[in-house]
Amino acid sequence: MGNREKQALVLRRTQASRKEQKKKQVLKAIQEIIEHSQPLTFKNIATVAGCSVSYLYKWDDIKDYIHSLQKEKDTTLNKIEKPESKYQPHSLETLHQVAKKKIHKLEEEIRELKCQNEILRGHVAEIYEIRDENERLTEQLRQLTIANNKGNKVIPIQTSKIVSSSDE
Repeated sequence: MGNREKQALVLRRTQASRKEQKKKQVLKAIQEIIEHSQPLTFKNIATVAGCSVSYLYKWDDIKDYIHSLQKEKDTTLNKIEKPESKYQPHSLETLHQVAKKKIHKLEEEIRELKCQNEILRGHVAEIYEIRDENERLTEQLRQLTIANNKGNKVIPIQTSKIVSSSDE
């Protein structure tokens, strides 16, 4: 095994270790958020875990796990929201509380989506910059190729032959 292969192996192991450590941080953050009854949003998880929202979306297993927890929480919330025996079936107070919770949840989701949208806007701007640079370099290459084909040839400078004592 060559030196480069050993270095690549060490880098892959280090990367896997960091990924696993970050995953543990994310899972710990999720647990803290649940324990403190805070909204289980990607933004909140990213803040507590010390990573970016885009990082959470990057890993499918983490993203799917968070979505499943959110769905589970929504299902539980829906069961709680149904009027219980102590409430009248169509109590205005109950309906108001349910509506407030839903509005709050939607506002959180909007904030999270705006944050993700901002990140994506940055990526799009980078792509446009790279495209413009690519077009500029393509045009420069085209012009250099045309100039080279018009007869502008590079002529190497020849050094005079050094006469050695055996040639004389």
